[in-house]
Amino acid sequence: PGSTKLREMKAWQTQTRWRQAQAWIDEQRKATAFPKSLNGWCYLYIVRSGARVKVGRTVDIGSRFSNLQTAHPDPLCFVAAAPIHAQLEPLIHDRLRPWRTQGEWYDVAGEVLRLIDWLKCRRNPVAFVWPDAEDDALRAEHGPGGPIVDWNEAPYRGAVDG
Repeated sequence: PGSTKLREMKAWQTQTRWRQAQAWIDEQRKATAFPKSLNGWCYLYIVRSGARVKVGRTVDIGSRFSNLQTAHPDPLCFVAAAPIHAQLEPLIHDRLRPWRTQGEWYDVAGEVLRLIDWLKCRRNPVAFVWPDAEDDALRAEHGPGGPIVDWNEAPYRGAVDG
């Protein structure tokens, strides 16, 4: 029928506009993105498996998550990520050392919970490494691990279902 051609043309037109818009968005992202490398600006990420999380750095979160999942026997769940300079990651690992289980894997407790909460609230990761008076007040009120994180409340709910 004649209407099929019209529908196909409208669909093609819509898809073409969408591709053009997506290309423009991608160009804008590239133009405003900071250069990333594992020795410079990158992302700190946290993924969860059971009662443990991995804290690492990457330049491509999606690709890194996919590679981790391929190498991991259990389902992983993305928890949080934030842009950082690569030199900050070892300092974060040092702060989390008491909860380390193996390599970059940590028990979900204490400062690890605070880091997750920190990143979920979009707070500056640098301030996590060098606490200030506000952080000292939280520690005094809630103990060394900071405020208790309820994994069943937003924004964590999705992080535990995986």
